[in-house]
Amino acid sequence: MKTAGPHTPFIGQTQIKRGGAHGKPTVSDDLVVDLAEWATDEKVEHAEGVVVREPEDLVPLNVAIASARRYAQRFLGVDDELMNSFAVDTVAGLVAEKGGSLWDALSEAFEDHFETGIGKVGFAKELIGYLDESEASGGSRPTGVPALDDNFGALIERLADALALARQNESDARRDNRLERIVDSFRADYPTGCTRDVASTTLRRIDAAVDDTVAGDVVHSGTMRMRRDFRLFGIKGVARV
Repeated sequence: MKTAGPHTPFIGQTQIKRGGAHGKPTVSDDLVVDLAEWATDEKVEHAEGVVVREPEDLVPLNVAIASARRYAQRFLGVDDELMNSFAVDTVAGLVAEKGGSLWDALSEAFEDHFETGIGKVGFAKELIGYLDESEASGGSRPTGVPALDDNFGALIERLADALALARQNESDARRDNRLERIVDSFRADYPTGCTRDVASTTLRRIDAAVDDTVAGDVVHSGTMRMRRDFRLFGIKGVARV
């Protein structure tokens, strides 16, 4: 996804921060991975002058050139001479002009050289093909490939952490919603108090609504304390603990 300039946030990021219906954010800030901030903190390896703002900026320049050449050969049917004349220096010279965007520099250089555009999907397929081919050769890995592996390996690890956090947040939200329904129902049915039997049953429902987590242990500790304070142990099948 392109930006309007070197310091303009992605449209998707802006929309996320603005929120969904009624301006209420649908995703918390800790689940939004800002690629530029992440790349700075991670100190990823990238081409000189490139400002990391999109995944293509993580591709080393010589690997991007090799993938673009494959694209030209496969989709355009160009001869070897024209394909191999698409040079690293040409793209490198456009990086600063394009605000540090590797993709914009590559795309313009490709169009000038081959007189047609290059698509991101096709480029990604040829990039994967290039990596597979270099892996299958069994020889030394081409320059830039180890750096690409490190860059995307680190990014995938960061995204996996965000996904794990999202799953935990979702689990916490579902647990909290279950507990809230039980408590709201109890308050509506027994606004002035209840029997020990009803209280015991409600605590059992609360215990059953939580999972085996640290947060669940806190809830279990609270229900145990209430049983002790109100002498509810042994009421209607409640186990003594």
